[in-house]
Amino acid sequence: MEGGRGIGLVVLLLAGLVAGEVTFTSRYPYIGAMIGGEGEDAEVFCSAALLAKDTAITAARCIKGHKYERTRVKVCFGMHDPAREPSICSYVRRAVVHPDFRLNRPENDVAVFSLESAVGWRDVEGFGSRLRAVNISFSEVGDDLSLQHIGYRSKSAYIVESRQMLYTSSFKQLAPQCNKSRLYRPDSPAESKTDEFACTTEQMEAEGRTSLAGVNRGAFLLHTGPSYTKDFIVGLYSASHDDYLDGSKGFFVRFSNHKRFILLGLGQFQHRVPFAKHY
Repeated sequence: MEGGRGIGLVVLLLAGLVAGEVTFTSRYPYIGAMIGGEGEDAEVFCSAALLAKDTAITAARCIKGHKYERTRVKVCFGMHDPAREPSICSYVRRAVVHPDFRLNRPENDVAVFSLESAVGWRDVEGFGSRLRAVNISFSEVGDDLSLQHIGYRSKSAYIVESRQMLYTSSFKQLAPQCNKSRLYRPDSPAESKTDEFACTTEQMEAEGRTSLAGVNRGAFLLHTGPSYTKDFIVGLYSASHDDYLDGSKGFFVRFSNHKRFILLGLGQFQHRVPFAKHY
């Protein structure tokens, strides 16, 4: 991220699922299992989260530098045993990894890829729910914030689940300096405004706080990393060239060693992924 010109897409995951032996398709349908190999040799080696019907985000290490790199990898949604009983699958078609992901920086370990066939929202039970924009402040991490493990064997992913913190009253207590505070309410979607940010980047920086903001209709925050570590890698795709993503206004990333989180915030922006069609 040179000279503050970095371009970013933040994705927020409201709830998670097990991408290994059990998948709760009715509640959390947006995470898929990345499967390498065929038949009895098939195995789940990573997880991915849908950004759109034909676009997903994962860790760069799940695209480059693994034993399935030169083979066709499929992503399956809505299964109890993803290696054997998929409800719907699609193969990875084209991937774009962070250009500096080999520099061993957590925020660079991310990739966006397109699927050969779009995943219909009604193809898997639970896709009736839409992605939605939300805001969460990490300035105070309380009991309401929890991490859900969605890993399998040696590969893992983590997501943030905090329905309590999405309520307006809770957010005002966490970030009283923010002017706007109308957030997505899980119990009352009609009262939500999916294109509004509760805090601007400037407000958060001025107060020495960090936040996570959803964009437009929202998407996911995906934490990926080896299951034997406690370092969570945020599912953030960023690039230094306009031909990846463009149009952002304000962006910063912070890594907190004591809380083992990558914390980030951004201003409102429109995003574009050239090879993928967003809904």
